[in-house]
Amino acid sequence: MARMAAERMSRTLGQQVVVDNRGGAGGIIGTRAVAKSAPDGYTILLAYTGTLAINPTLYPNPGYDPRRDFAPIGLIGALPSVLVVHPSLPVHSVGELIAYAKAQPGKINYAFGPGTVGHITTELFAHTAGIHLTRIPYKGSGPAMSDLLGGHVIDDVPVHPPRH
Repeated sequence: MARMAAERMSRTLGQQVVVDNRGGAGGIIGTRAVAKSAPDGYTILLAYTGTLAINPTLYPNPGYDPRRDFAPIGLIGALPSVLVVHPSLPVHSVGELIAYAKAQPGKINYAFGPGTVGHITTELFAHTAGIHLTRIPYKGSGPAMSDLLGGHVIDDVPVHPPRH
């Protein structure tokens, strides 16, 4: 989303806008870098719920204060949460996933960076559905998605440290 916004901003402003993507730690790394940067009017942050609402309440000191260190300038998009499973998991609906998880408590692994929107919404989903899922912590969503697609975060896989 940042790259799409940067492209439009470049055209509108008539100058290049550079995206410095600093993933990891649920957005803390990049958010902290912007908060600590010189207030030159040229450094902006594309943030979301995790970086501005979840992290400051989850971690005692993420290295920034969203109220003190940032001033909102606009909303550029919305990002819905989507529940996906590896094709090898024998479920094809949310109802089937819940039934499968209830029949095999704790055997379904899921991957997210701690404190991210995906982590919190998955825990809320599991709690609401009355199921137990095993979280495999990752440094960021990219590595988690790669391992999900590669079949490394699926049912019946021994819990192991994420491969980064």
